[in-house]
Amino acid sequence: MICIKSPFRVSFFGGGSDFPEWFNSNGGSVLTSTINHGIYLFIKKNNEYKYTFRYSNLEQTNSLNSIKHPAFRNFIKHFKFDNIDLTFISDLPSFSGLGSSSALSVSLIHYYLYNLNKKKILKNLIAKKSIHFEREILKEKVGFQDQVAITFGGVNKITFNNNSFNCKKIKIPQKTINKLNSNFFLLDSGIKRFSNIVQKDLVKSFEKSKKYNFFLKDMTQYVDFGKRKLLSGSIDDFGKLFDEYWDLKKKSNPSSVSNNINYIYDLAKDHGAYGGKLLGAGSGGFFLFYVPNKNKKNFLELSKKFKIHKYELNNKGSEIIEI
Repeated sequence: MICIKSPFRVSFFGGGSDFPEWFNSNGGSVLTSTINHGIYLFIKKNNEYKYTFRYSNLEQTNSLNSIKHPAFRNFIKHFKFDNIDLTFISDLPSFSGLGSSSALSVSLIHYYLYNLNKKKILKNLIAKKSIHFEREILKEKVGFQDQVAITFGGVNKITFNNNSFNCKKIKIPQKTINKLNSNFFLLDSGIKRFSNIVQKDLVKSFEKSKKYNFFLKDMTQYVDFGKRKLLSGSIDDFGKLFDEYWDLKKKSNPSSVSNNINYIYDLAKDHGAYGGKLLGAGSGGFFLFYVPNKNKKNFLELSKKFKIHKYELNNKGSEIIEI
C-alpha cells in the first residue's frame, strides 16, 4: 500500500494574481505557507472490483463511466489505471478554502509519477502536471498557487509569469515561526461555497472590472510587505497588514463580502484579532485571524459560536510513504 500525504495551505497575500488570465499580462505573486493539516490518499491494488473509492461515499464498480467522483473518474480515464482501491481522508472539512481540491490533485499526480519512476520526482513536474490536470482535464477555473504551495511545502513567495511559476522558500527564524504558530487561528465561518463558481466570477472580473484590476495590483504589493515583516520578526505588524488587505478586498469587489462575512470579521476584531482574511476563493469557508497573545482569551470566547482550529506551519510538501 502507498500513502500520499499532501498538506493544506494558508494563503497570506496575493491571491487572485496567480491566475494566468491575470499574470500573463500583469505578473503576479503570492505569499503562502503549508500547514500541519492535510489529506491522506491510501492506494492499493484491488482484486474484487476494478475501481473502489472511499471518501465521504463508497464507490465500487467495474465500469469507468459509472464513477461519480469527477477527479477520480478523470484520473482513471486519463492515466489508464485499473484494479485500484483508493481511500481519501481529510483532516478538515471540504469547502474550507485551504486548498483541499488541489491537495487531492497533487496527490493523484504524485502517485501517477511515482508509478512511472520510483526514483526522486521533481517537484516542478508534480506542480506543473497538477495544474494541467485541474485546468485542462477537470476544466476547473483555478489559479496556480495551490498546486505549487502544496507540492513544495513551507513558507514561500511564488511568482507567476508567462504561464509559469517560480517558488522561493523564505527562511524564517524558529522564534518567528513559533509566534506565527501561536498567534494565528482558523475560524470556520459555517458558510459553504463552491470555489469553482467564485473563481469563474473572479476571472470574468479581470476582463470587465477596471476597478478590481486596479485594486489587485495594490493587493499584490502586500506579498513583499508581508515578506519583509516576516524576515524582520515584526509579527504583530505582519498581523496588522491583514486588516489593511481586508479593506482593499472589500473596496475592490464589495459584492464578494456578504453581510454575514462582514459580521464575523468585525466580531473577531471586537474580540481582539488584529486582522484576518477569508481563505481560498472567498465568499465562505475558513477565516484566518491573527490574534496577539494578550487578546487570545477574549478571542477564544468566539468558540461558543464558531469552530476555531489551531495549526502549525509545516515545511513539508506532498510526500509518498510506502506502508
